[in-house]
Amino acid sequence: MKEKAEKNKRELGKFYEGKAEEILKDAGYSILTKNYITKNGEIDIIAEKNSVIVFVEVKYRKTTLYGYGIE
Repeated sequence: MKEKAEKNKRELGKFYEGKAEEILKDAGYSILTKNYITKNGEIDIIAEKNSVIVFVEVKYRKTTLYGYGIE
């Protein structure tokens, strides 16, 4: 049961990372890489626009109890 929950969590994460990628592309960003692994953790998306590089951490929220995603 725990394995199924972890699989669903990973699938949900991939889904919302894909959505974030779409939003960035629509805003004119080029995706440089996804799921970049460092010794300190993972960066979900690294993108660039107008010579500015941005590092994106994607978070999914089930409710607005702690605010909205845009925040």
